[in-house]
Amino acid sequence: PAELGLKYRRIQLTTNDNLRLKGWFVRGDSSNKGIVIVHEQGGTRHAGLRYAKPLNENGFSVLMLDLRNSGDSEGQFSTLGYQERNDVLAAARFLLNNHKLKSIGVLGFAEGASAAIFAMSEEPAIKAGVFEAPYFDPVFMLDSKIDKRFGFSAGILSSLCKKIFSFRVQWDIEEVTPGKTMAKIVSKGVFVIHGEKDRSIPIDQGVRLYQAANQPKRILAVRNGGHLDAFNLEAERVTKEIVAFFTEHL
Repeated sequence: PAELGLKYRRIQLTTNDNLRLKGWFVRGDSSNKGIVIVHEQGGTRHAGLRYAKPLNENGFSVLMLDLRNSGDSEGQFSTLGYQERNDVLAAARFLLNNHKLKSIGVLGFAEGASAAIFAMSEEPAIKAGVFEAPYFDPVFMLDSKIDKRFGFSAGILSSLCKKIFSFRVQWDIEEVTPGKTMAKIVSKGVFVIHGEKDRSIPIDQGVRLYQAANQPKRILAVRNGGHLDAFNLEAERVTKEIVAFFTEHL
């Protein structure tokens, strides 16, 4: 953050399941609104730097954290965003309790978008969310990861892996999904961004999530965009629209 000219401090959060998370906090200019930036699985808090400066310049406080099992945070495994919702909730509590903010937005990437959606459904103070390359269906995500790891169609492994994963994470991945959760969220702004040529999480996943959302909502398809390509291809436009969205809905 310092290299971008941001005045920040290092923070440590504790989740409700007693994991210690590391992050950066950048205070906004007399604003009572904050943004939690949630990286993708395999990423770190550095993913938030691309948007931290313009958000902060527009008055928002910004919190970037390493999710569990990522970067400098504790945790032994990742869960496609389900248990990570506790990490986002810990970040929201930090902004609400330590800095007396009134309204919070979440900016999530891929699996981090799902964590943000789950947290948004639980925390009333989270009023708006921007989700880049989100997934609608966790079974699809699990099958995709099996395909990539083993090099063949999930097939019979899918059922076995679903049972093992659900047991380990304590998550019914067929009943508690980002899509079904999104449909229950009301009176909160939703902005879906997705690359048209995303091969990791195809755009139909983002479209289905957008369709499940209630108003107010919007969607941006990034032309020729691959996975998490929005900033790389259309930095000025996407940044402007994200800032405008949070300004309107927080």
